Amino acid sequence: MEDFQLKEVLALVREINRDQFRESITEGDGYEQLIAELKFLAEEKKYWINRSEEILEKLMAMSAGEFHTQVSAATRDSELEAIILGINSFAEEIEASTITKEEYLDSLNSLPYIVWSSNIDFSKVLFVNKATELIFGISQEEMLENKNLWVDVIHPDDREYVESAFDDFFETGEFNVEYRCINRKTSELKWIHDRAHFLNDTNGERYRIVGSCKDVTLEKESILKNKDTTNKLILAQHFAQMGSWDFNLSTQEVEWSDELYVIFGLDPSLKGEQLFYAYREAIHPDDIELLDQRVMECATKGVPYDFEHRIFVNNRSELKYIRAIGNPVYDAEGKIIGLSGIGQDFTDKKLIEIQNEKNQKRLEEAQQISKIGSWELNLVSGNLYWSKEHYHIFEIDVNTPPEILYDTYRSRIHPEDLAKLDGLVEKTMQTGVPFEFYHRALLLEGKERFVKGIGNAIFGLNNEIVGIQGTAQDITNEIQQQDKLNATLADLNAILDATDYSIIATDLNGTITLFNKGAERILGYKAEDVVGKTSPAFIHVLEEVVDRAEVLTKELGEQINPGFDVFIAKLNRFGVTDINEWTYVRKDGSKLPVILTCDTVKDVDGNITGYIGIAKDITSENKKQAVDDFVVDISRSILHEGKEADFYAKILNGVITLLESEYGFIGEVFTDEES
Repeated sequence: MEDFQLKEVLALVREINRDQFRESITEGDGYEQLIAELKFLAEEKKYWINRSEEILEKLMAMSAGEFHTQVSAATRDSELEAIILGINSFAEEIEASTITKEEYLDSLNSLPYIVWSSNIDFSKVLFVNKATELIFGISQEEMLENKNLWVDVIHPDDREYVESAFDDFFETGEFNVEYRCINRKTSELKWIHDRAHFLNDTNGERYRIVGSCKDVTLEKESILKNKDTTNKLILAQHFAQMGSWDFNLSTQEVEWSDELYVIFGLDPSLKGEQLFYAYREAIHPDDIELLDQRVMECATKGVPYDFEHRIFVNNRSELKYIRAIGNPVYDAEGKIIGLSGIGQDFTDKKLIEIQNEKNQKRLEEAQQISKIGSWELNLVSGNLYWSKEHYHIFEIDVNTPPEILYDTYRSRIHPEDLAKLDGLVEKTMQTGVPFEFYHRALLLEGKERFVKGIGNAIFGLNNEIVGIQGTAQDITNEIQQQDKLNATLADLNAILDATDYSIIATDLNGTITLFNKGAERILGYKAEDVVGKTSPAFIHVLEEVVDRAEVLTKELGEQINPGFDVFIAKLNRFGVTDINEWTYVRKDGSKLPVILTCDTVKDVDGNITGYIGIAKDITSENKKQAVDDFVVDISRSILHEGKEADFYAKILNGVITLLESEYGFIGEVFTDEES
């Protein structure tokens, strides 16, 4: 190109009207290509002069109707201004100096990318710079002699695509492709951005092909990495049930990620006002005022927000819990220009949290009812946790500072029990052996409470002891009742041991649990010989037991086996006391007739926990007199001792039942005074 032609071109560049140029281009391929080429011209200046004329001719030939303006004006102004300034600087430099052909070639050979030219049918390469050796591993001389060497280094998977695109180039006049090549010398894989254009003569006829090949490996890897990161982000958002959004305060435009549409159950095609109103419609009415307040504070004052709210989806048939996070976006001058944030669906977590709260409340209620408190000590962090009931048991304020809580607790332990409790806790922390300890607690106003303490070690991943946990149960009422019961039982045992009545109790399986002194005297066995070892059936005549089993089998219509079942069959079926005459067999083998009443033993809830049998030796007495004497003896004991008589009443009730069964009445066995 002659100097006067170059100056003419540069003059045209100086006359470019930025506003007209902006209105005549779009953000599509045309815009990006023109911007890139103008930047290329500005940056490379005089080293790629031939291309400048074509670019400017193309630019001047544009009409506003060819493209639609869709790109941000601010972005275009900024880019275009830099380009024009660069080209003006280029013009001033050209006007102030000249360049020789040798200097021009040296400059081309110093470029880090390939520039080349060929004849019109690409049958011969006319020029290629030295960068062909750096990128393709092919020397200038080799490329000038054999243009097909370029095709040989194209990756086999991309070769067909590139050759097809180059064939189309002769019809479209455009060749702009990316492909992989394998350097012939180093075998290194590279990504190439290859472009080519036709040059036209003054008559508009094509006369030459010029092009460039740039190594874009780093850029491509960055794009692929960003794409991979984007895909991972999309996948991460999906698994985290989290979507992102951006809001432009100036344009009032909002962008949602795909996952956010999924979370709100909205159509991804919704944009602008339609999206805004659909989003607002989904917010729970009770939460929308707070949401608006937080968003407004973020947009006007720059206050970030992070809170929970509810939304309706699936035609308001399903409720979801959303964590909303929003942050202000600032420009370079510190002005808030938008908001960005995330919305996370944590419905499953929230429902678990709600259920845990319910469970915690139920646990607290259960602990309160059962008077059991729980605790846990983390030996690593030193943190100590107490349940509410644990505070209540020891009458310690729940707001007691953690640093004095343990000392306050120790002050509640009875001094005579403290050393032993400390020893048990220390042993558990050192060895992991659990403990169970009954101790006393000294409360406010001098009250004393009985506590059952249980502790267990907590083990870490390597089986090391990392903590200790346990419970404390207020058993004051139980201890007091047990003391009262023990006193009553002591009196009862003294009374029963002083009588000639045999009283034998069993568990549900028929194993003897009680064998009183009267039974020992009558039968000749010691309690330790039979308690926990055998059934009362062994003291009966086998023939009587077998006969009774046959009678009951017929009477009840089911098989009753000879043994303990004979004595409890009617009790279990009808719940009535069973009274019969039996023959006991003493330890020495002698026999004695008895009248035996059998009944159930029940707990406070009415559940059968065992059985009891009361027998009277009737060898030398008539039956009625023997039973009457039995009633008088027991009744006098109850009346004269003045104790609580539940167990006595059970024995007396069995005897009265026996009387009514045998005689239909109870004789006048009490005096008025005794009544």
